[in-house]
Amino acid sequence: MKSGLVSSPADGWLDFQLRVSALVMASWAAALASLHFTNSRIDGPHLVETARSSLVICSPLILLVALYRWLPYLSRCAALLIWAWVVNIAFEVPILAAARFRLPLRDGALSWLDGAIGISVASISAWTRHHELIQRFNLATYASLRLFCLSALLLCLCRRRPSSAQRLILASAYALAVVALVSTFLPCIGPWYNLAFIPLPNQFSCAGTLSSLRAAGPIALGTQDARIVCFPSFHVSLAILTALALRRVSRTASVVGTVWAILISLSTIFLGWHYAWDVVAGAVLAATCFYATRPLERQTV
Repeated sequence: MKSGLVSSPADGWLDFQLRVSALVMASWAAALASLHFTNSRIDGPHLVETARSSLVICSPLILLVALYRWLPYLSRCAALLIWAWVVNIAFEVPILAAARFRLPLRDGALSWLDGAIGISVASISAWTRHHELIQRFNLATYASLRLFCLSALLLCLCRRRPSSAQRLILASAYALAVVALVSTFLPCIGPWYNLAFIPLPNQFSCAGTLSSLRAAGPIALGTQDARIVCFPSFHVSLAILTALALRRVSRTASVVGTVWAILISLSTIFLGWHYAWDVVAGAVLAATCFYATRPLERQTV
């Protein structure tokens, strides 16, 4: 294996960067175009503060990127981690902008679809809350997604599988772009809608954020928490994408990643965060987006 970047015209490092950049710019272009129709604007000071804090957070990585001539592989790893951070924050405004269209909520339809296959998220959540250890386990599992994703990225890079890390980052960008688009037309608050059960504090806050975004008056986008309930579930999509990225790292990593992803996905139902069909759609979205990144697997570093 050669040091540095060796890639075909179809699937190189440049191709990866161009695809992620195109997704981010297209999502922002759509969000900016929607502002006129939704009586919204971008919160400029918050945007500047986000850019400043991101520069501070990524400054050690930027320094490593500058050392490409002497540390080519470490420099490339640092660049990938910067792209992961960009994807992490770049889709927040597009997702918030999607909620401003105020189309009819689809909670009733999703709840009915769950009932059609014999699943009641409200009943499952109520059962979980009556078992403290199970509740705590699911809370910890649900909150572990970012740790899971970051650990997988670092493991891919440490095991010299940068193509797997690239696929995870690019597939996540694909999934976020799809979620932002679909949530425009299929908005929902969550399984606790209409007091189907008492929401957790974070769920109550999430519903409040979506309600404020759906208000008729003018609003500045950017300061709100973009972690609102969406169909498909991006929480599930990212967990499954992370497990898929670990397949080529090692068998142990693949097995642990698969189990972890399944537990995270199930926790979204046990805690009442998502309808069952959110989870199914999130899994299908993850598989589709990861499949779309196949050309990157042939890249070597």
